[in-house]
Amino acid sequence: MLQSIGGATATTAAFIVGYIGLFNGGGRIFWASISDYIGRTTTYAIFFAIQILVFFLMPQISGAWILAGLLFLIITCYGGGFACLPAYIGDLFGTKELGAIHGYSLTAWGVAGVAGPTLASTILETTGSYTTALYIINIALIVGLVCVGLLRWRIQSVRSAQETPTTSPLD
Repeated sequence: MLQSIGGATATTAAFIVGYIGLFNGGGRIFWASISDYIGRTTTYAIFFAIQILVFFLMPQISGAWILAGLLFLIITCYGGGFACLPAYIGDLFGTKELGAIHGYSLTAWGVAGVAGPTLASTILETTGSYTTALYIINIALIVGLVCVGLLRWRIQSVRSAQETPTTSPLD
């Protein structure tokens, strides 16, 4: 993608890919720390919003280093999502079944990690361009953002129901 969209040489692309791990690790530390202050749901909403914007912009980028910067930003979100997930599951469901729920989540994450690149590769082979694949990924990200919004709404509904005093039929 760096070569096709950004016009990078093979050496430059390899150099950029070599640094992805640093941004993944940095994202884990940065976003996990931020999520303690702004909340996990808000953090995931930020992940989706950033990635929607970046995946929309990527097909329009012509410089390898600008594209690399956008990829590094996406990778920080990926690492942050991975780091925040156990705490988010604990926030939502408690810690009793955290291991099982986290296992299911990691399985889904792994399936997406295979299905996404396979889909992108198939689209690339069919169309000869990454553009369609990036826009399809963007649709999935928009669905994710909507789900986070619904989750936020549901959490607020449950909290307000818990705070509302109820009268007992015995009163």
